[in-house]
Amino acid sequence: PQGETWGSRWSYGFDLSQFFHTHVVGFCMAPLTRVSLFYRNGDKTIMFSNGEKEIHTARFKRKEFPDGTTKTVYCNGCQETKYASGRVRVKDEKGTVILDWK
Repeated sequence: PQGETWGSRWSYGFDLSQFFHTHVVGFCMAPLTRVSLFYRNGDKTIMFSNGEKEIHTARFKRKEFPDGTTKTVYCNGCQETKYASGRVRVKDEKGTVILDWK
């Protein structure tokens, strides 16, 4: 059934919940620093208490900041940073800036 969930709680305050056919959520209650969502396709989303969010997939890892800035690191090592101001900076796998659009 689609509504089925299960969960476990450990004595040190860690909770783990699995939602049928969708994702697994794990978080620590003392102190709450992050909530992690694990999807069946291998993707993972981590939400931090300071408003930051990380998305991990097979193709990239992305960090989203509360001000709207995002930093993406692709599996080939290239990096892309999009700032809230609209600026975009792209680096190759060696860290050399190849695009800096303001």
